[in-house]
Amino acid sequence: MNEKKEFYEIDLLQLAKTLLKKWWAMLLAVAIGGFAFYAYSSTNTVPTYQAKALFYVNGSSISVGSGKISLGDVSLAKSLVETYRVIIGTRRHLEKVIEVGGYEMSYESLKSMISTEAVNETEIFNVTVTATDPDLACDIANTIAWVLPVELPEIIEGASVKVVDYAVKPNAYNGNPHRNNAIKGGLIGLVLSAAIIVILDLLDN
Repeated sequence: MNEKKEFYEIDLLQLAKTLLKKWWAMLLAVAIGGFAFYAYSSTNTVPTYQAKALFYVNGSSISVGSGKISLGDVSLAKSLVETYRVIIGTRRHLEKVIEVGGYEMSYESLKSMISTEAVNETEIFNVTVTATDPDLACDIANTIAWVLPVELPEIIEGASVKVVDYAVKPNAYNGNPHRNNAIKGGLIGLVLSAAIIVILDLLDN
């Protein structure tokens, strides 16, 4: 039994010419995709705002066992930054923040809104609060800035932090989700339209 095999040679130059001829179709697809994704994002994506407070690990001393350790050692201070970041996310600390701020939310909800980050491996770290309400984000960040210096020595004897910068109300939301989604939609429209044009050209024999 003889099998007949057919081979098709794909002319890349020809495909490129075809795509250039159909540039208007791809441009239209980009516009439609971008507009569709932007419209969907505008109606279904809630923008978020970020407020940030900055803290400094105070150069004093803490009690460990029966002795004390000086925080003059920068490397030790840096390691304490990580310790303090963990304490900020504990139930004890966040429930105190909820109590002081009078927020109607659970510990888990508040924890999901908070992130911490060391600044360039220094003794400074920041606390960032992300919320859909800019006033709420700023208020929570500043409540943490008030509670943490008071609460910390009760958890670690002799430990202390100083507030470098209090949070200010964010004027713009975090990133630009509508624009980013519009760009994604335009790229998807471009890829799909180009793929359809190439497939139709290959099938046209």
